[in-house]
Amino acid sequence: MSTLGRLAKSLVTLGAASLVLVACNADPVAPAVEETLPGVLVYGLSARHHEWPNNLQPLSIIRPDGTGGRLYREQLSAYLTPSPDLSRVAFSSRGFHIGDWSGPQIEVPLVAESYWASPATWSPNGSWITYQQLSLNGPGQLLMAVGTSGEVTNISARLAGETSCSGDVNPALLSLNFVRWSSANRIEFRWIRCGAPNLTLRINANGSELEQIQAASAGWLSPDGTRLLSLTGRVGLDRQASLSRADGGDAQALGTSGADYQMVDWQLPYPWSPDGRHVAVLQPDGACQTLQPVVFAVDGSREGRLSPEHCWELHSWSPDGNWVAATRQNDPRGSVIHLLKLDGSDQRQLVVGPPSLKVGDVAWLREP
Repeated sequence: MSTLGRLAKSLVTLGAASLVLVACNADPVAPAVEETLPGVLVYGLSARHHEWPNNLQPLSIIRPDGTGGRLYREQLSAYLTPSPDLSRVAFSSRGFHIGDWSGPQIEVPLVAESYWASPATWSPNGSWITYQQLSLNGPGQLLMAVGTSGEVTNISARLAGETSCSGDVNPALLSLNFVRWSSANRIEFRWIRCGAPNLTLRINANGSELEQIQAASAGWLSPDGTRLLSLTGRVGLDRQASLSRADGGDAQALGTSGADYQMVDWQLPYPWSPDGRHVAVLQPDGACQTLQPVVFAVDGSREGRLSPEHCWELHSWSPDGNWVAATRQNDPRGSVIHLLKLDGSDQRQLVVGPPSLKVGDVAWLREP
């Protein structure tokens, strides 16, 4: 049996059998009545975090109070990406999948065995999601859009017949970099070309109305589409986060110069809370020597760092927008999901596995 096979078997066997719920702030004499947290948590455990392909994980599901543990998907998976309203989750598992709290429901096959599906980005209203299929054996990249009703658009195919960097006429070899959703169904992306200027394009998720536009900065529309969180400047240097109207007007800077939100697969994939009242960005932190999450209210006021005594990786908002699911960086206990209240008044822990494993991804989903 392969290493991945042995890992999958051991993780599936583990399942939710070793779950322990720890209430961090409980009074041993007169415990306060705990707030009942909504929804369910879908999560994966991996042996070596963030190293392809060893970050692939079987997926399990558990309630925030530690009950109801069960297997969600036995096959190895990665890149859990909850929708903005937290009703669905997308993930990669030798194909691209979309499901809800009850399990996976939509599957988009890969174009070839040598491809894999990248982390995905949902449209603000959660009706579409875009991702890339990337080749493991050299150049090859497809920009795809998938609707929650199962419709699939190969956006790269719209550029078929154009010459790629290798000189081949092959849309799979085009370098297309997703930038942002400019509306509920409009995608902006960069086309990196050889021997010609790069272009920024906009297209409907269904493949219609392709047009060239001016270069756009990274940004995320609020769930109702009225507010925009934008990033400007150079990555890792003087990048600035700001809040504005959807059209860019009345922009307000968040924090100081150097504020950054890196769109990476092991950090919060959508910065807006599901109720649109808060955003989470990453800012430099000297104590952690890494970028750390900071929560801002929609009016631009700073809520502060989450539990600043530790260094965190955020994974998902709670369905009510009042909590986040996170993991501690370099946590010696490994398999612990931390549930943090935004105002710092409560913090809970779910121990979901042994110290030899680590929590890879978490999606906090609502139930109907």
